[in-house]
Amino acid sequence: MPADIGEILAREIGTKHVLRPGAERLEDYGRDESHLGYFPPDCAVLCGTGDEVRAVLKLAKEHKVRWRSIVRMASADTAWCA
Repeated sequence: MPADIGEILAREIGTKHVLRPGAERLEDYGRDESHLGYFPPDCAVLCGTGDEVRAVLKLAKEHKVRWRSIVRMASADTAWCA
């Protein structure tokens, strides 16, 4: 992952939507229900709109960032983890 992708995402999406290293909740997005292990993300983006999702995917493609989607239905948050 490019060293500045967290900064780029924060600038484009907003700092309150981007969880970066040191963020209390970032580790929550490194696991799922599969029991395959813990894979800590370098950052996570909590999108609230379709425009934010499109912006995150566009930036990920431009910067060749591997990502995965985590949808938490109870809170309607979608996190895109890099």
